[in-house]
Amino acid sequence: KYNFWTRYGIPHERPEFFYGNARKLGKEEHAAEFCDRYYKKFKNYGGKFCGAYLYFDPIVIVTDLDFARKVLVEDFKYFPGVGTYSNEKDDPISANVFTLEGDRWRLLRQKLSPTFTAGKIRQMFETVLKTTNQFDEYLNEFTREKPEIEARTFFSRYTTDIIAKCAFGLDTNSLRNPENIFAKMGMKAINSPPKSILFLFLTNNFPKLSRFLGIKIVQTDVAEFFLDIVTKTVSFREKNKIEKNDFLDSMIKLKNSESRLTVPQIAAQSFALWTAGFESSSSTMSLCLYELAFNEEIQSKARQCVLNVLNKYDGQLTYDGIMEMTYLDWCINEILRMYPIVGVHFRKAKYDYKLPDTDCIIKKGTQVAIPAYSIHYDSNYWEEPNVFNPERFSPENTKNWHSFQFLPFGEGPRMCIGIRFVYMQTKIGLSTILKNLAVKKCAKTPDRPLTFSKSPFLLVPEHGIWLKFEKLSV
Repeated sequence: KYNFWTRYGIPHERPEFFYGNARKLGKEEHAAEFCDRYYKKFKNYGGKFCGAYLYFDPIVIVTDLDFARKVLVEDFKYFPGVGTYSNEKDDPISANVFTLEGDRWRLLRQKLSPTFTAGKIRQMFETVLKTTNQFDEYLNEFTREKPEIEARTFFSRYTTDIIAKCAFGLDTNSLRNPENIFAKMGMKAINSPPKSILFLFLTNNFPKLSRFLGIKIVQTDVAEFFLDIVTKTVSFREKNKIEKNDFLDSMIKLKNSESRLTVPQIAAQSFALWTAGFESSSSTMSLCLYELAFNEEIQSKARQCVLNVLNKYDGQLTYDGIMEMTYLDWCINEILRMYPIVGVHFRKAKYDYKLPDTDCIIKKGTQVAIPAYSIHYDSNYWEEPNVFNPERFSPENTKNWHSFQFLPFGEGPRMCIGIRFVYMQTKIGLSTILKNLAVKKCAKTPDRPLTFSKSPFLLVPEHGIWLKFEKLSV
């Protein structure tokens, strides 16, 4: 198998037995760093991709934006899946809109899409705002006594409360009670122990065998906990005819419509919202404040943007007001460029596929990696890519962009379904902080560049983000 790329003259590194080129993956390298090595080494060889080996299997690493567009959009029928293992029979909570493939994914995505429209997100605004007001009160209280806090952990408690409320219908109060059972089980799901090489090898190469063997992704106690919560909450709401403006209510309506969403399916989607929304919002918030602490002038601009909008709306945070905080959007987008939560977007070939400008045909099941992290730091597309500069996202600067040079959430039919919710939650949190507090570096603030966790999935900082918060003088 290790002569595949050689046979077609495709640039690659020499593999070693069993590991291919992936010996460091998940231990010394994040998947984004793994792909970045190949992207930097082979991008200028003239082709649109390079090759690598993930254990015994060839993998394509895209180095050209037009080819990225073909994989994600134009040739989507060839690459409809993401190659993520799930086991709907033994591990129903793992079978969600992010992991399923084929008709199962397509039908579920169609059912869920109305839940994530701008109108539905607007309806959830007041629910998110209520939790944010509690966060505001507690943050001001807490920073009076301890102005230096580890932002990522602190904000994770805020996002826990929001997603618990919107996806599970629960009041968890993680800000004041971080040891509550929901937060504990949620963190256990996020921080699950690294999978063994045998586990990764089996689920990646032999998914059908893995399902036959009953191999699960989610720990049993975590899966049972979340399934139990959803079952009881759905039953309680239906029995008492309770309706609320949240994700869970939308899914209960789907359950009782022609869509016939089942309770385990509802639990799986709620769990997916938890795992995706928790890290994307808390990390983006903490990293944005981290960069603003290093850039006081930009912080002042972001704060003025917030204050100008608040003045327009009588000092109140409103959905329309949040949508008008354009400079804050630029700041968030620049953070998502520098620190994309999903550093690599994987797609899996459903059919054999001829790679562009070559005679090379990859087989059905081959994975293709679109390295968002590498693209976001490519100086061909971004001037001084290591510099935090929200002005990149002004209309004047974006008008000549390639439409695929900014890929924090992917593109095409499998683009992240919850983008609007992530932006709303993040903007409400950041605007609440900036209107009251100045964010500064402290002795514990990590230096740049940040190092990343080697977990093969989400691209998040390895260590805490310590920051100092000071009350603004009136």
